Amino acid sequence: AGIVIKFGKSFQDKQRAYATLIKALGVENRIEDAIDISFRALSQLDVHCSISLPDKSVVMNAWSEMKRKLEAMSDVEFLGYKKMSESSNIAAMKFLHLLILYT
Repeated sequence: AGIVIKFGKSFQDKQRAYATLIKALGVENRIEDAIDISFRALSQLDVHCSISLPDKSVVMNAWSEMKRKLEAMSDVEFLGYKKMSESSNIAAMKFLHLLILYT
């Protein structure tokens, strides 16, 4: 992973190496390093997150609201949403997923 990250010409070249490194650090129980690299990868995708975690009640309220909206939505309405196609947004979602695993 280090060689690809060091010599990759673009962030797209390095994305899989970063993801593999983050997973490896998690397996090695180097959670802080995995989180740090996740944040750095996201910043390279121009996604900036607060380093401090929100209060659990804020997260639970947002989750409940999202669940309520999705349950109220018909299948046709849900299936009418466009599939995410912007490659940088898709990559950011993958790194956010990894970040959620370690926080």
